[in-house]
Amino acid sequence: MRRSERGGGSGRQASRWAACLLLPALACASQPPPPPASPPASDAIAALAKPAPPPPRLAWLPVDPLMHPGLGEAVNHRLEAIRLPGVAAHDRSPLSMETAQLSLECSQPTPQCHTAVGRHLKANRLLWAEVLRGKRGKGVTVTLLLFDVDRAEMSARSEAKFANQKAALAGLDALVSQLTASASQPISPQSTAAR
Repeated sequence: MRRSERGGGSGRQASRWAACLLLPALACASQPPPPPASPPASDAIAALAKPAPPPPRLAWLPVDPLMHPGLGEAVNHRLEAIRLPGVAAHDRSPLSMETAQLSLECSQPTPQCHTAVGRHLKANRLLWAEVLRGKRGKGVTVTLLLFDVDRAEMSARSEAKFANQKAALAGLDALVSQLTASASQPISPQSTAAR
């Protein structure tokens, strides 16, 4: 009998050892898995360190004041003062639109030509004015134009015909207001044409 008791005792002891070994494993199996590891700090820092796209630039091209004395200077003054939403830089071009087009050998006022001028000036938007005298000096037409270089299309235009230069000078502010109202949509900072 003692042998069987001993044998039974060692069987119990083995069962206890097995239970001790299995209980932690069973406890781990019933627990939910650990949360996923967060990305390394270097990845988060790299995401924050990505440079923002450069803000859109506008280049305004002056009217030649020698071709349009008095009126040319007044138009240039208004062009310089125009501020459009979403545009960080408003830079004066050293060339008029006509001169810029001729220097790039594209004399026709096409979207391709205006885009070439914009890229040459490293601008996302172009702003300029056209002043046309009527036949025999009668009347003057002033047109303000805003061209989107990134989309290669005209984004705003305002035009008015005036009886004479004095009337044109008096009507410039209304013409500018008309242009800025039609170009009131903010410009996306994701513009990429300026290189």
